[in-house]
Amino acid sequence: MTNKIQIIFTIGKKEEGVILFKLLKGLLLAAGTILGILLIANLGKGLEVVEPDQFYLKLMPMRTIQEVVERYPEIKVLDEKLNAVQIPSGQGEEYQEIFNRDCAKYYPACLIDGALTVPKTPSFNFSAYGHAILEQLKGYAQGDLGGIFYDSGRAGVREVPIVDSLGKMITRSLSYLIPGTLLGILAGYLLALCAVWLPKVGRGIDWLHSFMLGLPDFFVIVMIQLLAIQLAKQSGHKVITIMQFGSDVPLLIPIIAISLMPALMIYGTVRLAVKREWEEGYIKTAYSKGLSRTRVFIRHILRNTSEDLLTILPRTITAGITALVVAEVMTGTFGLGGYTSNSKISQVTSLPVTCAILAGFALAANAGIAMLRKLITVNTKEGA
Repeated sequence: MTNKIQIIFTIGKKEEGVILFKLLKGLLLAAGTILGILLIANLGKGLEVVEPDQFYLKLMPMRTIQEVVERYPEIKVLDEKLNAVQIPSGQGEEYQEIFNRDCAKYYPACLIDGALTVPKTPSFNFSAYGHAILEQLKGYAQGDLGGIFYDSGRAGVREVPIVDSLGKMITRSLSYLIPGTLLGILAGYLLALCAVWLPKVGRGIDWLHSFMLGLPDFFVIVMIQLLAIQLAKQSGHKVITIMQFGSDVPLLIPIIAISLMPALMIYGTVRLAVKREWEEGYIKTAYSKGLSRTRVFIRHILRNTSEDLLTILPRTITAGITALVVAEVMTGTFGLGGYTSNSKISQVTSLPVTCAILAGFALAANAGIAMLRKLITVNTKEGA
């Protein structure tokens, strides 16, 4: 009796160790993903393609560089013909804003109509790169998640903290990411079963599957938009929303775009898996015992292909998120994937946050799939 209890205790300990190992592995994966996003998102801050403390000034008509020096005595003229100036070290962004707002501040005595950066041979500054990452981490610790900078013309650049819009952006993106991905999974699975059950229909679906695999997401979106425009012309009123206008946000186009690749991936995987199972020996054994084709299909084929379905699901989530970004950019939707493409936005410092949110959604979905896989996965190739 003691030995049996000891064996059970040992097995329990082993299972606990496996669970802890998987949990640690998942946490390391999440941390590595977020760290990778942070490092990649700040690469541009280490790349130097312009002189940090030099500008070409665009002067107003009949104005001279000497007048500029009188107004800003701390700057140094480098080239009078090109109106190139040297500014105090480390104050590039501050002085560019000062120069760009010169007319707004001194109107009608304007001197400068704008400032252009001076290009240089590209180089990578590891010190600036590390400093940018540390500054961003300090901002996160203080609750600053970055912002969106809007170009307001002569009024200058206006910054809007991302936290002011983050809730709406998440809700908007998930409103078509989740249903679009689920629709793609369901459509791909049902079409695969239909293709197996009806071989003649299946040949047509196989051809359509091969054709759609060669079409990029943006091409499908553009075709839907053109179709919507033609329908609107013929009917005299809007059929579907193809671009975001204020609070009128496209819904059908993003859902179709997001569901497309998951459907194709699920269809191809399940189609091959079912075909493989039909050729297994246990199917013949099942038929010899008098089971009908329907019972064999439901009791054995579907169950034994569940592993293939669960294996491909994480990739469909990633494909859906990629399609989300494409769809939002193509439809001008202000969501997690498309807000940086707005023509009025001059700079974005919140990209790591929005990318981390999308990555977090993918990791959470994959964790859910892993738990589901552990619950429903069965031994395959069982006897009839």
